[in-house]
Amino acid sequence: MWYANYGKIIDDAVFGSRFIGVSFSLADKKRQEEELLALNTRLSEQNAQLERLNAELHTLATRDPLTGIYNRRHLLEVGEREYQRSRRFAHPLTLLLIDIDFFKRINDTWGHVTGDLVIRAVAECCVNEAREAIDTVGRIGGEEFVVLLPETPLAAGLAFAERLRQCVAEMRVTTHDGIDEAAVTLSIGIAELNANCRDFRDLVALTDHALYRAKREGRNRIQGHDVSTSAL
Repeated sequence: MWYANYGKIIDDAVFGSRFIGVSFSLADKKRQEEELLALNTRLSEQNAQLERLNAELHTLATRDPLTGIYNRRHLLEVGEREYQRSRRFAHPLTLLLIDIDFFKRINDTWGHVTGDLVIRAVAECCVNEAREAIDTVGRIGGEEFVVLLPETPLAAGLAFAERLRQCVAEMRVTTHDGIDEAAVTLSIGIAELNANCRDFRDLVALTDHALYRAKREGRNRIQGHDVSTSAL
């Protein structure tokens, strides 16, 4: 129980010194304060939960569920922004399209669970080679990946692509049953933004043509737009 007490000593010529005061209950006020505190606590918890849900929704909207890297939709959005920025400031922008060689053979030999392990391993190599908070790495579907390299000319992009190709070629992915190991190689197409690109999709088209040339020429190689290197 909560009470407030107020009083004072009074000196009186007739009655002498005496103490007078008043005492009243604070129960209603304290109950209102506790209700308000509980309401604020619930509101804070609901706001925190809403923030978590918004973060989860953003992740679902922008991330590939298998690998955790960005999905096709987010890549196109980031790519268009980087295209506009590169055009405005006349800065280089290079794009890589990456395909896992003979991926169907991996699925047919060891099954789709091992295929998923291979996709995750390639995604990890891409992320490890990329510059944090600068480059954008994503999966655009199936066994195809994208790496967007802002502030990067074609020559530097080719060096990046070769490091990535070697990283994957040297790794071995243990199959889901733990009995065997899968060897993996990549075909990579690469192109730099040029004056003929009217938007980011034009840069994607240039890179896509380079990728298919790399696949036609034997795979496990890099094909650049007007520039090529190979490693067998």
